[in-house]
Amino acid sequence: MASLDDIPTCKFSHHVFLLMLLVSCPFFHSSHAARDTISQRQSITITETVVSADAEFEVGFLRPGRNSTNQYVGIWFKKVSLQTITWVANRDYPITSSSAVLTISNDGNLVIMDGRLSYMVSNLPSYANASATLLDSGNLVLRDENSKISKDLVVVAWRNAEDPSPGVFSMELDPKGISQLLIMQEPDTLYWTSGPWDGHSFSFVPEMGSNYILNFSYTYNQEETYFTYNRQCNSTSRLVMDLSGQIQQLYWLESTQQWNLLWSEPRTQCEVYAFCGAFGCCNQQTLPFCSCIQGFEPRSSGHWELSDYTAGCARKTPLQCENNNQTTGEPDEFVMLSNVQLPVNPISFESRIIEECKSACLSNCSRTGCAFNDYNCSIWIGDLINLQHLTDDDHSARDFYVKVATPMQSPKRNKRKLWIIVVLAISLTAISSAAFIWWMWV
Repeated sequence: MASLDDIPTCKFSHHVFLLMLLVSCPFFHSSHAARDTISQRQSITITETVVSADAEFEVGFLRPGRNSTNQYVGIWFKKVSLQTITWVANRDYPITSSSAVLTISNDGNLVIMDGRLSYMVSNLPSYANASATLLDSGNLVLRDENSKISKDLVVVAWRNAEDPSPGVFSMELDPKGISQLLIMQEPDTLYWTSGPWDGHSFSFVPEMGSNYILNFSYTYNQEETYFTYNRQCNSTSRLVMDLSGQIQQLYWLESTQQWNLLWSEPRTQCEVYAFCGAFGCCNQQTLPFCSCIQGFEPRSSGHWELSDYTAGCARKTPLQCENNNQTTGEPDEFVMLSNVQLPVNPISFESRIIEECKSACLSNCSRTGCAFNDYNCSIWIGDLINLQHLTDDDHSARDFYVKVATPMQSPKRNKRKLWIIVVLAISLTAISSAAFIWWMWV
Protein backbone atom coordinates (compact mmCIF):
# COMPACT_ATOMS: atom_id res chain seq x y z
CA MET A 1 0.00 0.00 0.00
CA ALA A 2 1.48 3.33 -1.03
CA SER A 3 2.18 6.17 1.35
CA LEU A 4 -0.04 9.25 1.19
CA ASP A 5 3.16 11.30 0.96
CA ASP A 6 3.48 10.08 -2.64
CA ILE A 7 0.25 11.83 -3.66
CA PRO A 8 0.53 15.32 -5.15
CA THR A 9 -0.81 18.36 -3.30
CA CYS A 10 -4.54 18.75 -3.95
CA LYS A 11 -5.91 21.94 -5.47
CA PHE A 12 -9.20 21.27 -7.17
CA SER A 13 -12.25 19.05 -7.00
CA HIS A 14 -13.69 16.66 -9.54
CA HIS A 15 -16.97 14.74 -9.17
CA VAL A 16 -16.97 11.01 -9.93
CA PHE A 17 -20.06 8.81 -9.56
CA LEU A 18 -19.44 5.29 -8.30
CA LEU A 19 -22.81 3.78 -7.47
CA MET A 20 -26.03 5.34 -8.72
CA LEU A 21 -29.66 4.30 -8.68
CA LEU A 22 -30.64 7.35 -10.75
CA VAL A 23 -28.79 8.22 -13.96
CA SER A 24 -30.02 11.48 -15.46
CA CYS A 25 -29.10 15.07 -16.28
CA PRO A 26 -30.31 17.78 -18.72
CA PHE A 27 -29.14 17.40 -22.28
CA PHE A 28 -26.27 19.66 -23.27
CA HIS A 29 -24.02 20.23 -26.27
CA SER A 30 -20.28 20.14 -25.68
CA SER A 31 -18.25 23.12 -26.84
CA HIS A 32 -15.25 20.84 -27.38
CA ALA A 33 -14.31 19.66 -30.84
CA ALA A 34 -13.91 16.05 -29.68
CA ARG A 35 -16.91 13.82 -30.21
CA ASP A 36 -18.38 12.79 -26.84
CA THR A 37 -21.91 11.83 -27.93
CA ILE A 38 -23.54 9.16 -30.07
CA SER A 39 -26.90 10.19 -31.52
CA GLN A 40 -29.53 8.16 -33.32
CA ARG A 41 -28.50 7.25 -36.86
CA GLN A 42 -24.86 7.49 -35.76
CA SER A 43 -22.52 4.60 -34.91
CA ILE A 44 -18.91 3.81 -34.02
CA THR A 45 -16.99 0.97 -35.65
CA ILE A 46 -14.28 -1.35 -34.33
CA THR A 47 -11.59 1.27 -35.05
CA GLU A 48 -13.48 4.34 -33.77
CA THR A 49 -13.93 5.75 -30.27
CA VAL A 50 -15.83 8.46 -28.41
CA VAL A 51 -13.92 10.65 -25.93
CA SER A 52 -15.37 12.60 -23.01
CA ALA A 53 -15.29 16.41 -23.13
CA ASP A 54 -12.06 16.83 -21.15
CA ALA A 55 -10.50 13.61 -22.47
CA GLU A 56 -10.79 11.81 -19.13
CA PHE A 57 -12.44 8.67 -20.55
CA GLU A 58 -12.83 6.89 -23.88
CA VAL A 59 -15.46 4.42 -25.11
CA GLY A 60 -15.11 1.97 -27.98
CA PHE A 61 -14.22 -1.62 -28.82
CA LEU A 62 -11.41 -3.24 -26.83
CA ARG A 63 -9.58 -6.49 -26.11
CA PRO A 64 -8.94 -7.16 -22.38
CA GLY A 65 -5.55 -8.59 -21.46
CA ARG A 66 -2.71 -9.65 -23.72
CA ASN A 67 -3.99 -13.01 -24.94
CA SER A 68 -7.69 -12.38 -25.49
CA THR A 69 -9.01 -12.50 -29.06
CA ASN A 70 -12.52 -11.45 -27.99
CA GLN A 71 -13.70 -7.87 -28.41
CA TYR A 72 -16.01 -5.94 -26.13
CA VAL A 73 -17.54 -2.48 -25.99
CA GLY A 74 -16.14 -0.73 -22.95
CA ILE A 75 -14.97 2.46 -21.26
CA TRP A 76 -11.37 3.05 -20.18
CA PHE A 77 -9.19 5.83 -18.78
CA LYS A 78 -7.95 8.02 -21.64
CA LYS A 79 -4.98 9.60 -19.83
CA VAL A 80 -3.66 6.44 -18.13
CA SER A 81 -0.91 4.62 -20.06
CA LEU A 82 -1.80 1.21 -18.60
CA GLN A 83 -5.04 -0.14 -20.07
CA THR A 84 -7.56 0.30 -17.26
CA ILE A 85 -11.13 -0.65 -18.14
CA THR A 86 -13.92 0.81 -16.02
CA TRP A 87 -17.00 -0.70 -17.71
CA VAL A 88 -17.84 -3.43 -20.24
CA ALA A 89 -21.18 -3.55 -22.07
CA ASN A 90 -21.33 -7.07 -23.52
CA ARG A 91 -19.67 -8.99 -20.67
CA ASP A 92 -21.36 -12.30 -21.51
CA TYR A 93 -21.37 -11.88 -25.30
CA PRO A 94 -17.87 -11.31 -26.72
CA ILE A 95 -17.47 -10.27 -30.36
CA THR A 96 -15.03 -11.99 -32.71
CA SER A 97 -15.78 -10.27 -36.04
CA SER A 98 -14.43 -6.93 -37.27
CA SER A 99 -17.72 -5.65 -38.70
CA ALA A 100 -19.53 -4.88 -35.44
CA VAL A 101 -20.73 -1.34 -34.62
CA LEU A 102 -22.14 0.43 -31.57
CA THR A 103 -25.24 2.48 -32.35
CA ILE A 104 -28.57 3.75 -31.01
CA SER A 105 -31.57 1.86 -32.35
CA ASN A 106 -34.83 3.40 -33.58
CA ASP A 107 -36.44 2.85 -30.17
CA GLY A 108 -33.66 4.80 -28.45
CA ASN A 109 -31.64 1.94 -26.97
CA LEU A 110 -27.89 1.43 -27.18
CA VAL A 111 -27.19 -1.62 -29.36
CA ILE A 112 -24.16 -3.55 -30.64
CA MET A 113 -24.83 -4.69 -34.21
CA ASP A 114 -22.83 -7.55 -35.72
CA GLY A 115 -24.25 -8.43 -39.11
CA ARG A 116 -27.77 -9.70 -38.53
CA LEU A 117 -27.11 -10.22 -34.83
CA SER A 118 -27.66 -7.53 -32.23
CA TYR A 119 -26.97 -7.19 -28.51
CA MET A 120 -28.95 -4.65 -26.47
CA VAL A 121 -26.69 -2.74 -24.09
CA SER A 122 -29.75 -1.00 -22.62
CA ASN A 123 -33.40 -1.98 -22.35
CA LEU A 124 -35.29 1.22 -21.66
CA PRO A 125 -38.62 2.80 -22.71
CA SER A 126 -38.73 4.03 -26.28
CA TYR A 127 -37.29 7.51 -26.87
CA ALA A 128 -37.63 9.49 -30.08
CA ASN A 129 -34.48 11.60 -29.77
CA ALA A 130 -32.12 9.57 -27.62
CA SER A 131 -28.38 10.11 -27.37
CA ALA A 132 -25.51 8.56 -25.42
CA THR A 133 -22.94 10.94 -23.93
CA LEU A 134 -19.67 9.91 -22.32
CA LEU A 135 -19.12 12.17 -19.30
CA ASP A 136 -15.83 13.06 -17.65
CA SER A 137 -17.11 11.12 -14.62
CA GLY A 138 -16.74 7.95 -16.69
CA ASN A 139 -20.50 7.43 -17.06
CA LEU A 140 -22.01 6.72 -20.47
CA VAL A 141 -25.44 8.30 -20.07
CA LEU A 142 -28.31 7.31 -22.36
CA ARG A 143 -31.14 9.82 -22.19
CA ASP A 144 -33.85 11.82 -23.87
CA GLU A 145 -34.25 15.53 -23.19
CA ASN A 146 -36.14 16.21 -19.91
CA SER A 147 -36.40 12.50 -19.08
CA LYS A 148 -35.11 10.47 -16.14
CA ILE A 149 -33.83 6.92 -16.21
CA SER A 150 -33.86 4.90 -13.00
CA LYS A 151 -32.05 1.62 -12.46
CA ASP A 152 -30.64 -0.39 -9.56
CA LEU A 153 -26.91 -0.87 -10.11
CA VAL A 154 -24.69 -3.65 -8.81
CA VAL A 155 -20.92 -3.59 -9.39
CA VAL A 156 -19.83 -7.13 -10.32
CA ALA A 157 -16.20 -8.27 -10.44
CA TRP A 158 -14.68 -9.85 -13.56
CA ARG A 159 -14.32 -13.63 -13.88
CA ASN A 160 -10.54 -13.29 -14.34
CA ALA A 161 -7.98 -10.83 -15.72
CA GLU A 162 -8.89 -11.58 -19.37
CA ASP A 163 -12.57 -12.45 -19.01
CA PRO A 164 -14.95 -9.60 -18.10
CA SER A 165 -17.96 -11.89 -17.73
CA PRO A 166 -19.57 -11.63 -14.27
CA GLY A 167 -17.45 -13.18 -11.52
CA VAL A 168 -18.53 -14.46 -8.12
CA PHE A 169 -18.18 -11.19 -6.16
CA SER A 170 -20.40 -8.10 -6.31
CA MET A 171 -20.81 -4.78 -4.48
CA GLU A 172 -24.11 -3.01 -3.99
CA LEU A 173 -25.96 -0.54 -1.82
CA ASP A 174 -28.01 -2.23 0.90
CA PRO A 175 -31.43 -2.87 -0.72
CA LYS A 176 -33.09 -2.69 2.73
CA GLY A 177 -32.49 1.05 2.84
CA ILE A 178 -29.65 0.93 5.37
CA SER A 179 -26.95 3.41 4.34
CA GLN A 180 -24.16 0.90 3.80
CA LEU A 181 -22.30 -1.04 1.11
CA LEU A 182 -22.46 -4.83 0.84
CA ILE A 183 -20.13 -7.39 -0.76
CA MET A 184 -21.94 -10.51 -1.93
CA GLN A 185 -20.61 -13.83 -3.17
CA GLU A 186 -22.77 -15.69 -5.65
CA PRO A 187 -25.42 -16.77 -5.48
CA ASP A 188 -26.53 -14.75 -2.43
CA THR A 189 -23.93 -15.03 0.35
CA LEU A 190 -23.29 -11.80 2.26
CA TYR A 191 -19.78 -11.79 3.72
CA TRP A 192 -18.87 -8.11 4.27
CA THR A 193 -20.66 -4.88 5.16
CA SER A 194 -19.20 -1.38 5.33
CA GLY A 195 -21.23 -0.45 8.39
CA PRO A 196 -23.67 2.50 8.30
CA TRP A 197 -22.72 5.91 6.94
CA ASP A 198 -21.88 8.39 9.72
CA GLY A 199 -21.71 11.54 7.62
CA HIS A 200 -18.00 11.23 6.76
CA SER A 201 -17.30 7.55 6.16
CA PHE A 202 -18.71 4.07 6.59
CA SER A 203 -18.18 2.94 10.19
CA PHE A 204 -16.14 -0.18 9.30
CA VAL A 205 -13.93 1.74 6.84
CA PRO A 206 -12.27 4.46 8.97
CA GLU A 207 -9.65 5.02 6.24
CA MET A 208 -12.28 6.95 4.28
CA GLY A 209 -12.60 9.61 6.99
CA SER A 210 -8.84 10.16 7.28
CA ASN A 211 -8.29 10.36 3.52
CA TYR A 212 -7.39 13.96 2.66
CA ILE A 213 -7.35 13.51 -1.13
CA LEU A 214 -10.97 12.35 -1.47
CA ASN A 215 -14.29 13.58 -0.05
CA PHE A 216 -16.99 10.91 0.17
CA SER A 217 -20.72 11.54 0.34
CA TYR A 218 -23.83 9.40 0.55
CA THR A 219 -27.23 10.60 -0.68
CA TYR A 220 -30.49 8.91 0.24
CA ASN A 221 -33.99 10.24 -0.42
CA GLN A 222 -37.26 9.16 -2.02
CA GLU A 223 -36.04 9.75 -5.57
CA GLU A 224 -32.46 8.53 -5.54
CA THR A 225 -29.77 6.77 -3.56
CA TYR A 226 -26.12 6.99 -4.49
CA PHE A 227 -22.60 7.03 -3.08
CA THR A 228 -20.09 9.47 -4.57
CA TYR A 229 -16.65 10.89 -3.96
CA ASN A 230 -14.93 14.15 -4.94
CA ARG A 231 -11.32 14.20 -6.01
CA GLN A 232 -9.46 17.06 -4.37
CA CYS A 233 -6.38 16.83 -6.55
CA ASN A 234 -5.35 16.19 -10.13
CA SER A 235 -4.55 12.53 -9.54
CA THR A 236 -6.78 9.88 -11.13
CA SER A 237 -8.61 7.58 -8.73
CA ARG A 238 -10.92 4.60 -9.01
CA LEU A 239 -12.98 2.36 -6.74
CA VAL A 240 -12.99 -1.28 -7.87
CA MET A 241 -14.89 -4.43 -7.00
CA ASP A 242 -11.84 -6.57 -7.69
CA LEU A 243 -11.97 -10.19 -8.85
CA SER A 244 -10.09 -10.96 -5.61
CA GLY A 245 -13.27 -10.19 -3.64
CA GLN A 246 -11.96 -6.90 -2.23
CA ILE A 247 -13.21 -3.36 -2.68
CA GLN A 248 -10.09 -1.43 -3.61
CA GLN A 249 -9.52 2.33 -3.72
CA LEU A 250 -6.57 3.09 -6.02
CA TYR A 251 -4.94 6.18 -7.49
CA TRP A 252 -2.66 6.61 -10.50
CA LEU A 253 0.90 7.76 -9.78
CA GLU A 254 2.47 9.38 -12.84
CA SER A 255 6.05 9.02 -11.56
CA THR A 256 5.82 5.21 -11.51
CA GLN A 257 3.08 4.77 -14.14
CA GLN A 258 1.27 2.40 -11.78
CA TRP A 259 -1.94 2.12 -9.80
CA ASN A 260 -1.30 2.42 -6.05
CA LEU A 261 -3.56 1.06 -3.32
CA LEU A 262 -5.02 3.55 -0.84
CA TRP A 263 -7.18 1.07 1.07
CA SER A 264 -9.01 -2.21 0.59
CA GLU A 265 -11.84 -4.04 2.33
CA PRO A 266 -11.66 -6.71 3.60
CA ARG A 267 -8.21 -5.45 4.60
CA THR A 268 -6.24 -8.60 3.76
CA GLN A 269 -6.75 -10.95 0.84
CA CYS A 270 -7.14 -13.99 3.07
CA GLU A 271 -10.13 -12.38 4.83
CA VAL A 272 -12.13 -12.69 1.61
CA TYR A 273 -14.67 -15.47 2.04
CA ALA A 274 -13.73 -18.66 0.14
CA PHE A 275 -11.03 -16.78 -1.81
CA CYS A 276 -9.00 -19.96 -2.43
CA GLY A 277 -12.05 -22.16 -2.95
CA ALA A 278 -12.68 -25.60 -1.48
CA PHE A 279 -9.58 -27.38 -0.11
CA GLY A 280 -7.43 -24.34 -0.88
CA CYS A 281 -5.28 -22.66 1.75
CA CYS A 282 -4.57 -18.92 1.86
CA ASN A 283 -1.24 -17.46 3.01
CA GLN A 284 -0.98 -13.69 3.29
CA GLN A 285 2.84 -13.90 3.38
CA THR A 286 3.33 -15.58 -0.02
CA LEU A 287 2.59 -14.99 -3.69
CA PRO A 288 0.38 -16.32 -5.02
CA PHE A 289 -1.80 -16.24 -1.92
CA CYS A 290 -3.47 -19.59 -2.63
CA SER A 291 -2.15 -23.14 -2.65
CA CYS A 292 -3.76 -26.55 -2.51
CA ILE A 293 -3.59 -28.76 0.57
CA GLN A 294 -1.11 -31.65 0.30
CA GLY A 295 -2.81 -34.41 -1.67
CA PHE A 296 -4.92 -31.94 -3.70
CA GLU A 297 -4.44 -30.06 -6.98
CA PRO A 298 -6.23 -27.12 -8.69
CA ARG A 299 -9.53 -28.02 -10.32
CA SER A 300 -8.68 -25.62 -13.14
CA SER A 301 -4.99 -24.82 -13.59
CA GLY A 302 -5.87 -22.33 -16.34
CA HIS A 303 -8.05 -20.28 -14.01
CA TRP A 304 -5.39 -20.38 -11.28
CA GLU A 305 -2.84 -18.93 -13.69
CA LEU A 306 -5.22 -15.97 -14.15
CA SER A 307 -5.59 -15.51 -10.36
CA ASP A 308 -9.08 -17.02 -10.28
CA TYR A 309 -8.96 -19.51 -7.39
CA THR A 310 -12.67 -19.82 -6.69
CA ALA A 311 -12.99 -23.31 -8.22
CA GLY A 312 -10.68 -24.56 -5.47
CA CYS A 313 -8.82 -27.86 -5.39
CA ALA A 314 -9.65 -31.53 -5.95
CA ARG A 315 -8.15 -34.74 -4.57
CA LYS A 316 -5.32 -36.28 -6.55
CA THR A 317 -6.32 -39.72 -5.29
CA PRO A 318 -9.84 -40.74 -4.14
CA LEU A 319 -10.27 -41.72 -0.51
CA GLN A 320 -10.25 -45.44 0.25
CA CYS A 321 -13.65 -45.05 1.91
CA GLU A 322 -15.03 -43.97 -1.50
CA ASN A 323 -13.87 -47.27 -3.02
CA ASN A 324 -16.72 -49.76 -3.35
CA ASN A 325 -14.26 -52.58 -2.64
CA GLN A 326 -12.79 -51.42 0.67
CA THR A 327 -11.05 -54.74 1.31
CA THR A 328 -8.20 -53.67 -0.98
CA GLY A 329 -5.77 -50.83 -0.42
CA GLU A 330 -4.61 -49.07 2.70
CA PRO A 331 -6.97 -47.18 5.06
CA ASP A 332 -7.24 -43.41 4.77
CA GLU A 333 -4.96 -41.23 6.89
CA PHE A 334 -4.36 -37.58 7.80
CA VAL A 335 -2.07 -34.77 6.72
CA MET A 336 -1.38 -32.34 9.57
CA LEU A 337 -1.31 -28.62 8.81
CA SER A 338 0.40 -26.55 11.51
CA ASN A 339 -0.26 -22.91 12.43
CA VAL A 340 -3.51 -22.47 10.54
CA GLN A 341 -6.81 -20.72 11.02
CA LEU A 342 -9.44 -23.44 11.01
CA PRO A 343 -12.08 -23.62 8.26
CA VAL A 344 -15.62 -22.40 8.81
CA ASN A 345 -18.67 -24.41 9.96
CA PRO A 346 -17.30 -27.24 12.18
CA ILE A 347 -19.27 -29.71 14.30
CA SER A 348 -17.87 -29.99 17.85
CA PHE A 349 -18.18 -32.50 20.69
CA GLU A 350 -16.23 -33.63 23.76
CA SER A 351 -13.33 -36.01 23.22
CA ARG A 352 -10.68 -37.30 25.61
CA ILE A 353 -7.76 -37.77 23.23
CA ILE A 354 -6.75 -36.83 19.68
CA GLU A 355 -6.89 -40.48 18.53
CA GLU A 356 -10.55 -40.63 19.50
CA CYS A 357 -11.20 -37.47 17.48
CA LYS A 358 -9.39 -38.86 14.42
CA SER A 359 -11.28 -42.14 14.70
CA ALA A 360 -14.59 -40.26 14.67
CA CYS A 361 -13.48 -38.42 11.52
CA LEU A 362 -12.45 -41.66 9.77
CA SER A 363 -15.72 -43.38 10.68
CA ASN A 364 -17.71 -41.41 8.09
CA CYS A 365 -16.53 -40.80 4.52
CA SER A 366 -18.20 -37.38 4.29
CA ARG A 367 -16.03 -36.10 7.16
CA THR A 368 -13.01 -34.39 5.65
CA GLY A 369 -10.99 -32.94 8.54
CA CYS A 370 -10.68 -32.58 12.30
CA ALA A 371 -8.99 -30.56 15.04
CA PHE A 372 -8.50 -31.29 18.75
CA ASN A 373 -8.01 -28.88 21.64
CA ASP A 374 -8.70 -29.10 25.41
CA TYR A 375 -10.94 -32.18 25.29
CA ASN A 376 -12.88 -30.74 22.37
CA CYS A 377 -13.04 -32.38 18.95
CA SER A 378 -14.12 -30.39 15.91
CA ILE A 379 -15.03 -32.19 12.68
CA TRP A 380 -15.71 -30.76 9.23
CA ILE A 381 -18.08 -32.29 6.68
CA GLY A 382 -17.70 -31.75 2.92
CA ASP A 383 -15.66 -28.91 1.40
CA LEU A 384 -13.09 -27.15 3.58
CA ILE A 385 -13.52 -23.38 3.19
CA ASN A 386 -11.42 -20.45 4.48
CA LEU A 387 -8.39 -22.43 5.61
CA GLN A 388 -5.54 -19.98 6.23
CA HIS A 389 -1.85 -20.22 7.16
CA LEU A 390 -0.90 -17.99 10.12
CA THR A 391 2.43 -16.80 11.46
CA ASP A 392 4.24 -18.75 14.18
CA ASP A 393 3.57 -16.05 16.79
CA ASP A 394 -0.19 -15.95 16.16
CA HIS A 395 -1.83 -17.30 19.33
CA SER A 396 -5.00 -18.26 17.45
CA ALA A 397 -3.09 -20.73 15.23
CA ARG A 398 -4.11 -24.38 15.51
CA ASP A 399 -3.13 -27.77 14.13
CA PHE A 400 -5.56 -29.19 11.60
CA TYR A 401 -5.84 -32.74 10.26
CA VAL A 402 -7.05 -33.24 6.68
CA LYS A 403 -8.24 -36.69 5.66
CA VAL A 404 -6.38 -37.95 2.58
CA ALA A 405 -5.75 -41.21 0.78
CA THR A 406 -2.73 -43.06 2.12
CA PRO A 407 0.34 -42.50 -0.08
CA MET A 408 0.42 -46.24 -0.83
CA GLN A 409 -2.90 -45.85 -2.64
CA SER A 410 -1.64 -43.31 -5.15
CA PRO A 411 -1.13 -44.56 -8.74
CA LYS A 412 2.60 -43.77 -8.66
CA ARG A 413 3.10 -45.70 -5.43
CA ASN A 414 1.08 -48.64 -6.77
CA LYS A 415 3.24 -48.74 -9.93
CA ARG A 416 6.37 -48.55 -7.81
CA LYS A 417 5.09 -51.37 -5.61
CA LEU A 418 4.37 -53.49 -8.71
CA TRP A 419 7.88 -52.89 -10.04
CA ILE A 420 9.39 -53.92 -6.70
CA ILE A 421 7.38 -57.16 -6.77
CA VAL A 422 8.43 -57.86 -10.37
CA VAL A 423 12.11 -57.19 -9.61
CA LEU A 424 12.00 -59.41 -6.52
CA ALA A 425 10.31 -62.19 -8.48
CA ILE A 426 12.92 -62.01 -11.25
CA SER A 427 15.73 -61.93 -8.70
CA LEU A 428 14.38 -64.96 -6.82
CA THR A 429 13.95 -66.83 -10.11
CA ALA A 430 17.51 -66.03 -11.16
CA ILE A 431 18.92 -67.12 -7.78
CA SER A 432 16.90 -70.33 -7.84
CA SER A 433 18.04 -71.10 -11.39
CA ALA A 434 21.69 -70.46 -10.50
CA ALA A 435 21.43 -72.67 -7.42
CA PHE A 436 19.84 -75.49 -9.46
CA ILE A 437 22.57 -75.29 -12.14
CA TRP A 438 25.29 -75.29 -9.47
CA TRP A 439 23.68 -78.34 -7.79
CA MET A 440 23.50 -80.19 -11.12
CA TRP A 441 27.19 -79.61 -11.84
CA VAL A 442 28.27 -80.53 -8.35
